[in-house]
Amino acid sequence: MRERRRVYVTNHIPQEALDVLLRECNVGFWGSTEPVPRGELLNNVRGVDGIICMETDVIDRAVLDAAGPKLKVIGTLSCGKYNINEEECRTRGIQILTLPRDSMETIADVTVASMIEATNHMTDNQLPENNNDDNLNPDCNGSHCLFKRELRNASVGILGFGKKGKAVAKKFLDMGVQNVMYNEIQTISNSKNMNAKSVPFETLLKDSDVVCLCSKVSPESVHRFHLDAFKMMKPSAVLIDCSNGQVIDYEALYQALREKTISAAGLNILDANKNIPFRSPLSGLQNCLFFPFKECNKLWDKRSQYSATIARDLIQTLKATNHSPCPSR
Repeated sequence: MRERRRVYVTNHIPQEALDVLLRECNVGFWGSTEPVPRGELLNNVRGVDGIICMETDVIDRAVLDAAGPKLKVIGTLSCGKYNINEEECRTRGIQILTLPRDSMETIADVTVASMIEATNHMTDNQLPENNNDDNLNPDCNGSHCLFKRELRNASVGILGFGKKGKAVAKKFLDMGVQNVMYNEIQTISNSKNMNAKSVPFETLLKDSDVVCLCSKVSPESVHRFHLDAFKMMKPSAVLIDCSNGQVIDYEALYQALREKTISAAGLNILDANKNIPFRSPLSGLQNCLFFPFKECNKLWDKRSQYSATIARDLIQTLKATNHSPCPSR
């Protein structure tokens, strides 16, 4: 009888994915939604055939050495591989599996939906004092919600102007926003058909009613939104995070939202079991929301679907390998 393969999972995963793994493998996992401690990770990957990890787990040479030569596949519940040493995996013949990327159109839809949802939760005392009825859309029914005003009067700033940033910009432009700005760490050429202008980072902070974070992971982007950055923003500003990296200092965001330095924030938890630092205190604030919501193109439900896909692909990859599996414990 063929021995079962061993797989280590670094965090909670949806039950559907766990069921897929348990049918074929012996599964060990870290029983917490917090990132697995480094020592636990190094100890528990010893002798495994596969690993399913989160984007918060650093899978470097030390982890690969601890796992040993039987490790043949790593599945990460994120769209990118930046947390994994790809070169070392190639050298060792280890395959890397990632989540499928949602279309840019879907990401843009979710970004705009989260902006509307975030502003809907703003209370009157979170809005700027100069917000008057003359600026309100007649359809607001008396609400002083920022983006129930005429959209053409709003300024939208986008940090990161790759495919995701351009899709978000187009969505706002199609909705009638006339002033769309962007800032990109690297120099890029603007689309000829895109009515958006490049501005310095400080200008984007000071002039935007909505700031959308669409930047890619890079050393320059980490904690770019700190307390001093929030203090440069409008008191009425809304921050929407749909980035893949740690662009926000979340402790500083908590302070900015609690002290009403900015009005509201919507934070992306699209990736399966994505861990947001300082999430518990942030969840207690009325003006901080986590998205996507279940009604947003059923993206929330895709967590289970995508996780199960990773689990199935991992098993198929293991079945395709020729090495002898280690005995189950």
